[in-house]
Amino acid sequence: MKIKNYVRLVYVTLSKKLKDDVEVNYKSVNKGFIKIKIGNKCKLNKKIIFHELGHVYDAIYNNIFVYDLKLSRKQNLLCGLILNLSLDGRLEKMKLPHISKRERFLDLMRFMKIWNKKYKEKFTKKDLTKIFKKFWGKKIRSSKELLEIYEKIIKIKNRN
Repeated sequence: MKIKNYVRLVYVTLSKKLKDDVEVNYKSVNKGFIKIKIGNKCKLNKKIIFHELGHVYDAIYNNIFVYDLKLSRKQNLLCGLILNLSLDGRLEKMKLPHISKRERFLDLMRFMKIWNKKYKEKFTKKDLTKIFKKFWGKKIRSSKELLEIYEKIIKIKNRN
């Protein structure tokens, strides 16, 4: 991943509000720096740093600026899941620290519980396994492509 020509400075701060989550502000990428907020209950390690820098890479080279999309909570859940599968699979292929397939599959199971409680489309373990296999390491080339993937998944779920 070559982002050093774009990002010269990375600010990392702790946040009690985020708890076990991580938040990255990509808006300042064009100014040469990014801000990463780490929840105070989140373990900061190489996997997390490479993962978040992977999102920065996607923002720079693939024009994926999720914050510009103004996603609903529902869209954010599924799009975030797809992006994370894509990114960690690509990091794995590059032999860089990444969140493992097992960890990501457990994330999928947590996603399914949250999604199935809140929304009409019900995901099964079989559905998520298909999504996992399809998007692990898949290169997503733009925010537009990400939204198209989201729409396809929802349409398929609604037909079942």
